[in-house]
Amino acid sequence: MVSCPPKLAQIAPAATAENEERLLHAARTQGPKQLKSTVAKEKAAGRNVDQEAARHRRIHNER
Repeated sequence: MVSCPPKLAQIAPAATAENEERLLHAARTQGPKQLKSTVAKEKAAGRNVDQEAARHRRIHNER
């Protein structure tokens, strides 16, 4: 298994064709905390209403 740089591993789950360049730029220019926030925002922006509702139910049920 080939390992990748930590920042690349952090942005990979949120990457889409639409936000790939923004995330790569963020990985080059942002610190770890800011990058984590950017990745979370990009992930949230990529979810549709049904996915968000399912996520909310799953989190609620796990509590």
